[in-house]
Amino acid sequence: MPENFGGNFFLIIILLGSVLLVSTSLLDVRSVAGSNSTISVHEAIAIHSDNGFTPANGVVSGLGTTTDPYVIEDWSVNVQASSVSVVFPGGTDIAGILVANTTAHVIIRNVQVYSYIQAWTPNLGIVLWNTTNVRVESSMVSNGNTGVLLQGAKDSRIVFNEFFNVIEAVEIVGGFPSEDFVAARNIVSQNIIHDVRAVGVDLVDTSDSLVNNNSISNVGFGWGALIERGSVRNVFSGNHVNSSAVGIEVVFSSINNTVSGNFFDVQILGVGVGFGANGTVVSNNEIHSMRWGINMIAVSESTASQNRVQSSEIGINLLRAATLNTITGNIVTAHIGIFVCGTKIGYNRVAPPPNDLRASDRPMELCNKSS
Repeated sequence: MPENFGGNFFLIIILLGSVLLVSTSLLDVRSVAGSNSTISVHEAIAIHSDNGFTPANGVVSGLGTTTDPYVIEDWSVNVQASSVSVVFPGGTDIAGILVANTTAHVIIRNVQVYSYIQAWTPNLGIVLWNTTNVRVESSMVSNGNTGVLLQGAKDSRIVFNEFFNVIEAVEIVGGFPSEDFVAARNIVSQNIIHDVRAVGVDLVDTSDSLVNNNSISNVGFGWGALIERGSVRNVFSGNHVNSSAVGIEVVFSSINNTVSGNFFDVQILGVGVGFGANGTVVSNNEIHSMRWGINMIAVSESTASQNRVQSSEIGINLLRAATLNTITGNIVTAHIGIFVCGTKIGYNRVAPPPNDLRASDRPMELCNKSS
């Protein structure tokens, strides 16, 4: 649902006129569609049950088992020329490939799904709705709104793909249109995501999923990634995010998630944790930000540890209603190393040492509301 993030509140304030882009460096994970001359034009594909895996729907081989999955490959789908309807309670979208209500093992491989324009339109690339065991690999999705939407999908893999000129690249959503639609145990790995207007990877009401080793760059004035709205026990690790306003935010009652071992080179904020995202672990990241490194606001029992933060303004913000959090073992280079406001150090474990703030102009600063 491409509009689901529209009501988000920023942990940041984005001043559009003052944002500067940072040079991008993609990881060498390119293994995508486009070099295979055997790709053929195909009409949009709509599979609504396990009985829909037929040659007419682009299936070229397989029995749908673990050892012999259905394979849909080597197709090019122009969504504006041929599309399928995806009916949501709030309206109808269109997509190039729809797989819904299936349990069979499926590989969608070496496909191209594209539109002509990047736009806030109900225009989706690939939709997996209430599916399990689907793998999308070595494919390219461009233009339109959302690259791949996993709606209530489980045990699926989005790997080695390229997404560009979209509003958001990958979105995983659970609990919609009812709580019976569970999004869990999905993997988004080793994809190249670039030139995205809003969000690289968005997890909404999603659990036990892994987002790792992706290259995410040129995300307009938005987020490299979001973990939001009740998402639990997800891991964001080993990703390279640059030329976005925000690296990642974990927000809105998303608990026990981990952000670890990533590289962020961003304009406004590296990592944001807040608004009930309790139990978040932010560790071993390298963060370069033109403004703030790590923000923690209205959150408890979370940890920021062993991060290397370099920012022009504040390295780590510990803000309103932040309690029982631990800030330890970080190396911070900033104008202000750690800024505490709207909470009390006594409510949180913040002590240099073990944080190394020596390279900051003012290692620690308290505002008038703090003590």
